[in-house]
Amino acid sequence: MTRHEDESPAALTLAQVRADIARILHTDEGDLDNADNLIDHGLDSIRLMSLTQRWQAAGAPITFDQLAEYPEIDHWWRLMSSGRQA
Repeated sequence: MTRHEDESPAALTLAQVRADIARILHTDEGDLDNADNLIDHGLDSIRLMSLTQRWQAAGAPITFDQLAEYPEIDHWWRLMSSGRQA
C-alpha cells in the first residue's frame, strides 16, 4: 500500500503503524507485542528516522525524539492519536 501526499492523519491506523514497523524490521507483525521495546527487535536510529518521516508525512504529530524516548508501539500510538480530533 502506498501513501498519498494528501493522506490525512486519520488514515494512519494502529494496524498500519504495526505493519510499517514489521516491514522496516523485516519481521512478522505477530512477532511484535505492543509493549515490546523495539530496540530488542533491531530498531536503530536510521530505521526510526525513516518511520518518523513516513508518519509525519501522513500527518502524525510526532518527532524523532518522542519516539526514541520510549520505543514501544503502545507509546507511539498514544502520541500519534493524541493529536487527532475525535
